[in-house]
Amino acid sequence: MSYLRFLKGIFFVFLSIMCLLQCNNHQSDEFDTFIIRKYEICNKRGDCYVDLKNLPFKWDKFYIISENHFPEILKENDISFLTKTDYQGDIKQNQRLLLFIYKGQIVHKIINKYKKEKLIDPQPLKIDFYIDNKIPVYFSNENANFLIKKNRDTYMLYWKNTDN
Repeated sequence: MSYLRFLKGIFFVFLSIMCLLQCNNHQSDEFDTFIIRKYEICNKRGDCYVDLKNLPFKWDKFYIISENHFPEILKENDISFLTKTDYQGDIKQNQRLLLFIYKGQIVHKIINKYKKEKLIDPQPLKIDFYIDNKIPVYFSNENANFLIKKNRDTYMLYWKNTDN
Protein backbone atom coordinates (compact mmCIF):
# COMPACT_ATOMS: atom_id res chain seq x y z
CA MET A 1 0.00 0.00 0.00
CA SER A 2 2.79 2.47 0.85
CA TYR A 3 4.52 1.73 -2.48
CA LEU A 4 1.34 2.73 -4.33
CA ARG A 5 1.11 5.91 -2.25
CA PHE A 6 4.77 6.63 -3.09
CA LEU A 7 4.09 6.22 -6.83
CA LYS A 8 1.06 8.50 -6.59
CA GLY A 9 3.23 11.11 -4.85
CA ILE A 10 5.90 10.89 -7.56
CA PHE A 11 3.23 11.19 -10.25
CA PHE A 12 1.67 14.23 -8.54
CA VAL A 13 5.06 15.98 -8.28
CA PHE A 14 5.79 15.22 -11.95
CA LEU A 15 2.37 16.49 -13.00
CA SER A 16 2.78 19.66 -10.96
CA ILE A 17 6.16 20.41 -12.51
CA MET A 18 4.79 19.86 -16.02
CA CYS A 19 1.86 22.19 -15.30
CA LEU A 20 4.18 24.92 -14.03
CA LEU A 21 6.38 24.60 -17.09
CA GLN A 22 3.39 24.76 -19.43
CA CYS A 23 1.95 27.81 -17.63
CA ASN A 24 5.25 29.65 -18.00
CA ASN A 25 5.50 28.60 -21.68
CA HIS A 26 1.97 29.89 -22.30
CA GLN A 27 2.81 33.27 -20.80
CA SER A 28 6.03 33.45 -22.81
CA ASP A 29 4.18 32.51 -26.01
CA GLU A 30 1.51 35.16 -25.33
CA PHE A 31 4.15 37.86 -24.84
CA ASP A 32 6.22 36.72 -27.83
CA THR A 33 3.16 36.57 -30.08
CA PHE A 34 2.17 40.12 -29.07
CA ILE A 35 5.63 41.50 -29.98
CA ILE A 36 5.91 39.56 -33.24
CA ARG A 37 2.45 40.63 -34.41
CA LYS A 38 3.23 44.29 -33.66
CA TYR A 39 6.44 43.98 -35.66
CA GLU A 40 4.73 42.31 -38.62
CA ILE A 41 2.05 45.02 -38.74
CA CYS A 42 4.29 48.07 -38.57
CA ASN A 43 7.54 46.82 -40.13
CA LYS A 44 6.53 47.87 -43.63
CA ARG A 45 6.21 51.53 -42.57
CA GLY A 46 9.77 52.05 -41.29
CA ASP A 47 10.71 52.12 -37.62
CA CYS A 48 8.52 49.83 -35.58
CA TYR A 49 7.58 50.75 -32.01
CA VAL A 50 5.59 48.75 -29.52
CA ASP A 51 4.04 50.14 -26.37
CA LEU A 52 3.89 47.38 -23.78
CA LYS A 53 1.06 49.10 -21.95
CA ASN A 54 -1.10 47.52 -24.69
CA LEU A 55 -0.28 43.95 -23.65
CA PRO A 56 -3.38 41.74 -23.28
CA PHE A 57 -3.28 41.92 -19.46
CA LYS A 58 -3.25 44.75 -16.92
CA TRP A 59 0.03 45.76 -15.32
CA ASP A 60 1.50 48.88 -13.78
CA LYS A 61 5.14 47.83 -13.22
CA PHE A 62 7.40 45.66 -15.33
CA TYR A 63 10.85 44.39 -14.31
CA ILE A 64 13.65 42.74 -16.30
CA ILE A 65 15.80 40.70 -13.93
CA SER A 66 18.85 38.72 -14.99
CA GLU A 67 22.57 38.47 -14.32
CA ASN A 68 23.06 41.20 -16.96
CA HIS A 69 20.54 43.56 -15.38
CA PHE A 70 20.52 43.36 -11.58
CA PRO A 71 23.27 40.71 -11.23
CA GLU A 72 23.05 41.13 -7.45
CA ILE A 73 19.32 40.33 -7.40
CA LEU A 74 18.87 36.69 -8.38
CA LYS A 75 17.53 35.20 -5.13
CA GLU A 76 13.81 35.18 -4.31
CA ASN A 77 14.23 37.34 -1.18
CA ASP A 78 16.08 40.01 -3.16
CA ILE A 79 13.55 39.87 -6.01
CA SER A 80 10.69 40.19 -3.50
CA PHE A 81 12.38 43.16 -1.84
CA LEU A 82 13.06 44.93 -5.15
CA THR A 83 9.56 44.38 -6.55
CA LYS A 84 7.71 44.69 -3.21
CA THR A 85 5.92 41.39 -3.95
CA ASP A 86 5.97 37.86 -2.60
CA TYR A 87 8.06 36.36 -5.39
CA GLN A 88 8.83 32.63 -5.20
CA GLY A 89 11.98 31.10 -6.71
CA ASP A 90 15.52 32.05 -7.62
CA ILE A 91 16.85 33.11 -11.02
CA LYS A 92 19.73 31.00 -12.25
CA GLN A 93 22.61 32.04 -14.45
CA ASN A 94 21.58 32.35 -18.09
CA GLN A 95 17.96 33.00 -17.13
CA ARG A 96 15.94 36.15 -17.52
CA LEU A 97 12.82 36.99 -15.54
CA LEU A 98 10.19 39.33 -16.96
CA LEU A 99 7.89 40.24 -14.09
CA PHE A 100 4.66 42.18 -14.57
CA ILE A 101 2.91 43.54 -11.48
CA TYR A 102 -0.50 45.11 -11.06
CA LYS A 103 -1.44 46.84 -7.81
CA GLY A 104 1.32 45.03 -5.90
CA GLN A 105 0.45 41.54 -7.21
CA ILE A 106 2.38 39.50 -9.77
CA VAL A 107 0.08 39.07 -12.76
CA HIS A 108 2.46 37.70 -15.37
CA LYS A 109 5.94 36.22 -15.20
CA ILE A 110 8.17 34.79 -17.87
CA ILE A 111 11.44 32.99 -17.20
CA ASN A 112 13.59 32.33 -20.24
CA LYS A 113 16.97 30.74 -20.67
CA TYR A 114 19.12 32.84 -22.91
CA LYS A 115 22.04 32.24 -25.20
CA LYS A 116 25.48 32.72 -23.84
CA GLU A 117 28.72 31.82 -25.57
CA LYS A 118 30.18 28.39 -24.96
CA LEU A 119 26.99 26.81 -23.65
CA ILE A 120 26.38 23.22 -24.72
CA ASP A 121 22.93 23.91 -26.19
CA PRO A 122 22.58 27.67 -26.58
CA GLN A 123 19.13 28.88 -27.58
CA PRO A 124 18.67 32.48 -28.64
CA LEU A 125 15.74 34.29 -27.10
CA LYS A 126 12.86 34.92 -29.45
CA ILE A 127 12.34 38.33 -27.82
CA ASP A 128 15.28 40.11 -26.21
CA PHE A 129 15.87 43.49 -24.62
CA TYR A 130 18.84 45.73 -25.22
CA ILE A 131 20.03 46.54 -21.71
CA ASP A 132 22.17 49.60 -21.06
CA ASN A 133 22.81 51.77 -18.03
CA LYS A 134 20.06 54.23 -18.97
CA ILE A 135 17.10 51.91 -18.50
CA PRO A 136 15.08 52.39 -15.33
CA VAL A 137 14.81 49.97 -12.41
CA TYR A 138 11.31 49.16 -13.65
CA PHE A 139 9.04 50.25 -16.45
CA SER A 140 5.58 51.70 -15.95
CA ASN A 141 2.74 52.13 -18.41
CA GLU A 142 4.06 55.65 -18.99
CA ASN A 143 7.55 54.58 -20.15
CA ALA A 144 7.21 51.17 -21.81
CA ASN A 145 7.67 52.15 -25.45
CA PHE A 146 10.26 50.10 -27.34
CA LEU A 147 11.74 50.10 -30.83
CA ILE A 148 11.66 46.59 -32.33
CA LYS A 149 14.42 45.43 -34.64
CA LYS A 150 14.64 41.94 -36.07
CA ASN A 151 18.02 40.20 -36.17
CA ARG A 152 17.72 36.74 -37.73
CA ASP A 153 15.25 34.92 -35.48
CA THR A 154 15.42 37.38 -32.56
CA TYR A 155 13.29 40.47 -32.08
CA MET A 156 15.36 43.05 -30.18
CA LEU A 157 13.55 45.64 -28.06
CA TYR A 158 15.32 48.96 -27.51
CA TRP A 159 13.83 51.22 -24.88
CA LYS A 160 12.65 54.61 -26.14
CA ASN A 161 13.54 57.00 -23.34
CA THR A 162 10.79 59.61 -23.21
CA ASP A 163 12.36 61.54 -20.33
CA ASN A 164 14.72 63.46 -22.64
